[in-house]
Amino acid sequence: MAKQAVTTIFFVLFHCIISYWAFMSSCSIHSFTKNSIPAIAKYFGSKGRYEEVNTYLIGDLLATNYSLVTLPPSKCNEIHLTAIIRHGTRYPSTKNIQKMREFYDFLMRNATSNLNGLSEIKSQWKMWYTDEMDGRLVDKGRADHRHLAQRLIKWFPSLLTEDNVRHGRVKLITSSKHRCMNSTIAFREGLMEGLGREVELEPAVNDALMRYFDQCERFVKEVENNKSALEEVKRFKEGPEMKSVMEKMADRLKLPYASITVGQ
Repeated sequence: MAKQAVTTIFFVLFHCIISYWAFMSSCSIHSFTKNSIPAIAKYFGSKGRYEEVNTYLIGDLLATNYSLVTLPPSKCNEIHLTAIIRHGTRYPSTKNIQKMREFYDFLMRNATSNLNGLSEIKSQWKMWYTDEMDGRLVDKGRADHRHLAQRLIKWFPSLLTEDNVRHGRVKLITSSKHRCMNSTIAFREGLMEGLGREVELEPAVNDALMRYFDQCERFVKEVENNKSALEEVKRFKEGPEMKSVMEKMADRLKLPYASITVGQ
C-alpha cells in the first residue's frame, strides 16, 4: 500500500520558541540588503532578529541549507512533516509601545549627554509607533512567511506538492490572533507561488490547540496567576547584572541612577 504523505503546518504565537525540526524562519524585506541594515540593529528589540540565525538568507531569501535536513541514507524517504512556526516580524505590542513613548519623552526632557546617538534621537527621530499597531504583522513579517514556504518546498519537494494540497494532505492550522492568521495567509501565498498553482487551501482556526495555555486550568492557576512562578525572573531583574546595565545607561545619558528602572 502506498504511503500517504501528510503535512501539517501550525502557526503559533509563542514568543520563546521558533521550531520546526532544525529550521528557523529568517528573512529580510524585499528592499533591504545586507549593507542597508545598520550594524547595531541586532541589539534592538526584545526578540532576536531572524536574520541573526541564518545570515546567508540576507543575500538570498530563497537559499536553502540542505545540511539541516539531511535524510538517513539508503531507503529512507520523508513521509510526514509537522512544522511549528512562529508568526512573522510584527510591530511591538501596545504595552511596549506605551513604554517606548514614555522613555522617549523622558529622554527628550531629561537626558543631557553629548553622545551622537542621543543627539540624533532628539533632533531626527520621532516616536512614530501608535497604540493601534499593537503587535500587528508588518510587510516584512508577511515576506518572512512567503519566503519560508518556498524554502520548505525546496527542502521537501515530495511532500509539499500540488497533488497533496489538492487532496487535503497539506493542512494549515492557526490561532485566532491577527498576526498568526496573517502569517498563515502569507505562508499560503508563498506556497501557491512556489508551486506555480492556485490551489484551495483554507487555514483552520483552532485556539484550543494553538493557544492551549489560555484554556489549561492548571497553567492559568499555577503559572499565569502565580507570582511565585516568576521568582527567578524577579531575582534576575533585581540582580547585579541588570543593575550594572542600568547604571551604564544612566552614566552614558548623564542621568541619576534612580531614573533608569527595569520597567523602562
